[in-house]
Amino acid sequence: MVLPDHATPLSLKTHTSDTIPFAIYGSGITKKDFLNYSEKEAQKSELYFDNGYQLMEYFISSRRTGNA
Repeated sequence: MVLPDHATPLSLKTHTSDTIPFAIYGSGITKKDFLNYSEKEAQKSELYFDNGYQLMEYFISSRRTGNA
């Protein structure tokens, strides 16, 4: 799993509370059709977590079952 800890848009040059992208890679993980790894693309995802711990729970559960 790869992700930043917060959004930092180049245009603002500071941290924001915007949606952050994350990527999960491994066997059993289905590829999604995103153009690149960015905050803008992350906003298009159906997979969203309000809190970071929810993402970690999803990641651990997905790795154990092979689903994502």
